[in-house]
Amino acid sequence: MVQIEFYTFSDDNPMDELSVDIIDRVKLDYSRDLKFLISKDNDICSLTIDLDFLSNIDDVDQFTLEEICHETGVYVKIYNNINKKEYYFDEEDGWFYNKI
Repeated sequence: MVQIEFYTFSDDNPMDELSVDIIDRVKLDYSRDLKFLISKDNDICSLTIDLDFLSNIDDVDQFTLEEICHETGVYVKIYNNINKKEYYFDEEDGWFYNKI
């Protein structure tokens, strides 16, 4: 299973307000029933989306995620049980890969 996690720091943008826009945008690309979880841990607010129909993180539409980040001012990471890649809209504008 692949998961997408959009996140922001609570002082920047409240995820409660952004989550509706992000969810609507993701549903345009993935019309399946998706599971969403909004959480707050210390100073980080996040929206996690389960894509249980995917197993490879490279199958996720990165361009759409980049657009969402630029439009809403959030960061994103895509991960499964093996790999993770993260995108920071305000830095090098590129994806960073890591092993979990």
